[in-house]
Amino acid sequence: MADIETLIRKNSIVKRLIAEGNLSQEYLKKIFRNLCKITHPDLDKKPGEEAGREEAGAAFIRLKDEYEEAKSNLERLQSYLLGNGRGGDVLGARDIERMFYDSLRHYLAAGLYSVRMRIRPELKKRNELILREIVYWAKLHDPVFIGVFLIYNKTYLRRFSEWQRRDNLIKAQKLFQRGFSTTVEYAGNKSPHTLRTARLCFSDATSLAGSLKTHPLARSILECIIWFQAELDRLSGKKDVKGGEAESPQALEPETETVDNEPEYPEPELPDDDSQNGES
Repeated sequence: MADIETLIRKNSIVKRLIAEGNLSQEYLKKIFRNLCKITHPDLDKKPGEEAGREEAGAAFIRLKDEYEEAKSNLERLQSYLLGNGRGGDVLGARDIERMFYDSLRHYLAAGLYSVRMRIRPELKKRNELILREIVYWAKLHDPVFIGVFLIYNKTYLRRFSEWQRRDNLIKAQKLFQRGFSTTVEYAGNKSPHTLRTARLCFSDATSLAGSLKTHPLARSILECIIWFQAELDRLSGKKDVKGGEAESPQALEPETETVDNEPEYPEPELPDDDSQNGES
């Protein structure tokens, strides 16, 4: 039998149950089903990406192991929390931060920064669940992120045809995406090199997007960058970190797609600020 306190500290499904205040068997199954829709390795098969599928397969196996562990210890978990009058307070800020960044990792791993991945009808349910997961943990970590991030996602899809022809905005978008993913990486490794790279990406993206402040996507990129820069300060303790040289983001040549007569895509169905988990 697993030690209950260790289970709470290490099992992400258990953390979700505690955070949402629902320790029922039915809700455990619902959470597991939704997470399966997000992480299943067969959701997006592409040739030449065997390594990525292997990693996704390993993550899916870990998810199943966590589910079985939570299921077998559910009664003990209920007794521990309810019997002692404890609830969501057993989750510390570090637990919530970890779950928030796990949700952002799901976003990146699923390729939701790509319009073509976002508009595929067979992935619609999965994409909505991932966004709902981000909204849920952002509420507990920093609610400010919800507004700026959802506006960015909506604007990104709505203006796809228009901004794709603007070189500076394309480069700013690429740099922002790299800064985004590097921030998620830094939350896990706390490497000075990773921190410096993320800050350089956001700095250069700000310079490029700043020249197009009247453009809706440029504005939403800048607002997201402000949040991420403040988050980097928080994660690093606002220290002046000096590490190895970071790779210059300006040296990156973003891959652009040529689209002729691209139609406007339909407005994406994204969760409202007060949304919880997707339906089972």
